[in-house]
Amino acid sequence: MPRVAAAHLSNPLRALLVESCQNGWWPYAPGSDPSLEATVWCALALKDQPAVVRLVHDFLLQAQNKDGGWSTTPGAGSSDWNTACALIALDELTKGRQEAVGSQAAKIRQALAAGSNYLIDHRANPHSLLAGLFLILVKGPASRDYPRGWAWTPDTFNWVEPTSYAMLALARTARLMPPERLKQANAAIRLAADYLLKHICAGGGWNYGNNVMLGTHLSAYATTTAAALAALAPFKSKLDLSQSLSLMRATARQMNTPMALSLSTLALDLHGKAHIKELSMLEALVSPGQAVHNNFLLAGLAKCALEVKTLGNPLGV
Repeated sequence: MPRVAAAHLSNPLRALLVESCQNGWWPYAPGSDPSLEATVWCALALKDQPAVVRLVHDFLLQAQNKDGGWSTTPGAGSSDWNTACALIALDELTKGRQEAVGSQAAKIRQALAAGSNYLIDHRANPHSLLAGLFLILVKGPASRDYPRGWAWTPDTFNWVEPTSYAMLALARTARLMPPERLKQANAAIRLAADYLLKHICAGGGWNYGNNVMLGTHLSAYATTTAAALAALAPFKSKLDLSQSLSLMRATARQMNTPMALSLSTLALDLHGKAHIKELSMLEALVSPGQAVHNNFLLAGLAKCALEVKTLGNPLGV
């Protein structure tokens, strides 16, 4: 696929996202409330627009909760998995963009540090209270050294996607951590990677959480597999993930949706794999008049994938 074609098709998306930016945030759909997830992907798609980046910085800094995390919708209450998304965006929009950061640099560093602390301190704990107490009595501090990741919302179980994005966020912000926190972050990433590797589905790839339920092998999905593969990309030299990559590619092409093709493109790019077919299929889904223009999350995500070679991969560490 000629690179110029992707750039041409992304221009309408850029215009759409710039025009729909509301003081640094976007909703999922026109007329809706602010969405942290949609804002992150739209901002990443416009990271070469300094004026937009400054607005997004203001919004994310104001939306951060007192505990250091972020909520799905600002002011919604407790922090959740969107903390990882916000950290990825803040870091990606900041690096090498002094013009857009300006006097906000110190505040952004503080926000990144506070968000990282939140993630380290709020990993999933799938054990019951009684089981947890028993493990503490038997193993002491080592009782929490087992494969686990992150949940969608606090005090619930591990899930593949929040775990994957939290891994990426902590890896990005490691440079800002003091030695003890860095040690904890590295341990959390290691145990989260173990969690992902223990839950690969038969034939490769990942379901939303478990790979087996009541003795039945669960199917893998393109979007969840793409997130996990992105998180495991830093370990690719030590792992054989070829089966999962192949399954993701086949599943995304079969689904033929903007989200599946976009996330798969980003994951394939991180693993150094060709994604010409994925981009070609994605182009057909994002031309003006298609449904993606009424969903800002999909529009931002698609633009990130279409311009991955020119803007860089936002999921890279």
